[in-house]
Amino acid sequence: MEPFYVLISTFLQVLLILTCSVDASPTGYRHIANIKRSAAELAESYDYVIIGGGQSGLVVADRLSEDGTKTVLVVEYGDIDNNKDILLPSTGAASLGRDFFNFSTAVNYHLNNKTFAIQAAAVVGGGSAVNGMLLDRGAAEDYDNWEKLGNPGWGFEDLLPYFRKSTTLTLPNKELQQEFGIVEDESAYGDGPIYASYPPWQWPGTKAQVNAWKELGVKSPAKASSGDAVGVFWAPSALDPRTWTRSYAKTAYHDRAAPRDNYDLLTKHEVLTIKFTNSSTHDPLPNNSTSTLRATSITFRNRGTREVSTVSANKEIILAAGTFHSPIILQRSGVGHFPLIDRAKIPRVLEVPGVGVNLQDHAYMTRQYDYNTNVSPNPDMLDRSSPKFNQTFYDWAQAEYTNHQRGPLTVATANTAAFLSLNTAVANTDTITSSTSRARSQISLPGTYTTSLRIGFNMQESTVLSSLSSPASAALAIPFTGKSSSPLIMLKPLSRGTVSLDRAAPFETPPLVDFRTFYHPVDLQLFIEIFKFSRKWFEAPAHRKLGPVETAMQKNAVSDAQIELLLREKVLPSSGDAVGTCAMMPFNRGGVVGPDLRVYETMGLSIVDASIIPLIPGAHLGATVYAVAEKAADLIKARA
Repeated sequence: MEPFYVLISTFLQVLLILTCSVDASPTGYRHIANIKRSAAELAESYDYVIIGGGQSGLVVADRLSEDGTKTVLVVEYGDIDNNKDILLPSTGAASLGRDFFNFSTAVNYHLNNKTFAIQAAAVVGGGSAVNGMLLDRGAAEDYDNWEKLGNPGWGFEDLLPYFRKSTTLTLPNKELQQEFGIVEDESAYGDGPIYASYPPWQWPGTKAQVNAWKELGVKSPAKASSGDAVGVFWAPSALDPRTWTRSYAKTAYHDRAAPRDNYDLLTKHEVLTIKFTNSSTHDPLPNNSTSTLRATSITFRNRGTREVSTVSANKEIILAAGTFHSPIILQRSGVGHFPLIDRAKIPRVLEVPGVGVNLQDHAYMTRQYDYNTNVSPNPDMLDRSSPKFNQTFYDWAQAEYTNHQRGPLTVATANTAAFLSLNTAVANTDTITSSTSRARSQISLPGTYTTSLRIGFNMQESTVLSSLSSPASAALAIPFTGKSSSPLIMLKPLSRGTVSLDRAAPFETPPLVDFRTFYHPVDLQLFIEIFKFSRKWFEAPAHRKLGPVETAMQKNAVSDAQIELLLREKVLPSSGDAVGTCAMMPFNRGGVVGPDLRVYETMGLSIVDASIIPLIPGAHLGATVYAVAEKAADLIKARA
């Protein structure tokens, strides 16, 4: 989750772009032959065709192309961004104009009828190229819940080997560990291509903020990365310790695959459809299916010339276009809820009602305080929009990073956060978890929900409500950096949104995204309670040493009714963590893929991105998506 406030607060680092001595890529365009710009450069067919060169797509492409006898093509909407600023820690704000899709949400009735910009990356590397780089993991219960929904082999212990496989840990020096109390479970990491590192700098104010949580009785788990992710703890960033630059899917996975003759990456092309044939093969059918529908090729369009081309897959088409685009590619291919497909005048292929529903994200707001007696130095001194901006300190920080790759500009958005269970914030969790009825929760669902989707949601609702009452699962998060304002994030929403094609122009317009924030009655009540609880943190003795003063608008929100009005105005529906629109669940409960990640009733078609996640974990998505993609690659290789 990378709230806009944390991205914008680092926009000041853009000036560093012109002077940064770090190369934009360890390999750059050294292997230019593998980067294709037109369909004419491609082979007629590949063993594997991957739709989307984002975070998950590049992981799977790298792993599949390790076998030199298998050919792999990745088709990506965006381009490789070789600008140096993309590698600077937490300069996602600098990329907002060039590396993101440009579309907005539907009007959100419960957020004062506003629309919001969508955070969806359009660049090689996907979200890993533009996010805030935090590599925390959810609690074990978050992933065990996936298994409870009917997905054997997808619990935390099943995913832990893939969390390890994807990452290599670098701890800070002993002095920094002791000064800030940084504790990490080294056994939770391996020797993977993504560097999970702690920067050589931390803001001194974080010590007071951590101590304030401890004064409230919040524990500091020693093994947060191994599933005990409830409490106040440190987490590494996706940071290459050799250069203190962003470690992401492009540098870690694509650059490793690029020298291989069996790997091609086609950029700046939009995938339109997946084509199917009726197959007479005797291959084992996925998910106990009786279908003979096989995905055999894709159509795609050059974003410049608009020329449409086709390429075939000998073994499998792998959908990795992300939570917003994977479902609309299926819908444009005739796979989805038939009433929607019919209205778009698209030929029917396969009815899968779960395509494009079950959308979840981490809604958040910024808790706005000022510090009257903050310690020096502090992040506000680098923020040109702050009255406490200090030009001398800014110049020093820039020189430290440019000349020595050290200092405060090695820090991404945050390495510290409180991930709190609901019973930490609320004395009696039943006041929230029992504040709904089955009838009210059913009314909160989109009108397009079929019986199977409602059955699936009922299972999800029961699972989430159980976790909200559990001390082993986080319900809210407050990341912090020593800055006076911090995001307040709801981790376990029950509202469910939708993603669908525009029936008027399904091949020309972006997806229609409706987060439906606060449609479920529990979500609003939960946010009211965590808003009230967050004040206790700022009022704790250790925190008071920094002189926190709540801004007027938020200070005046005292009663539940006043807080509700504030939330409807200030809450944003997305932290950039959207999941769930092609959920991994049983088909008769609204699922799109099974535990093998193959689309129900098809052969040769799988999905490997965040859209398959059935319930959003209480964490930023970066580490989880790497683990899911690593596991997906093993599943695909096992059936090759």
